Amino acid sequence: MATTIKGATNGKALAWSITEDDLTDLEQMRGELLEKAAQAQTDGRLFMSSFYTQLAANIGPEVKRIRDRFDRETLANIRRELRDAKAEARAKAKAEQNG
Repeated sequence: MATTIKGATNGKALAWSITEDDLTDLEQMRGELLEKAAQAQTDGRLFMSSFYTQLAANIGPEVKRIRDRFDRETLANIRRELRDAKAEARAKAKAEQNG
């Protein structure tokens, strides 16, 4: 069983602090790693090519997970605003009906 050290956080605890800029940086890093992998393969440095590819492969799922989370949050906000607007319209209509 893992113990919690005061002040220590894991990736899930920091998930709320990820910004679009962070995601852009990750996507850029993944692209750079793939470019380095291709260049290393061209240069005949197969170990480094495979290592860069492995690193890029590890970043890929994280980029997708974060992008999906941002998309879900965007939809949730739109739905919340729509729900609130509908409730406000109903309350306004009810107030006008009651006089």
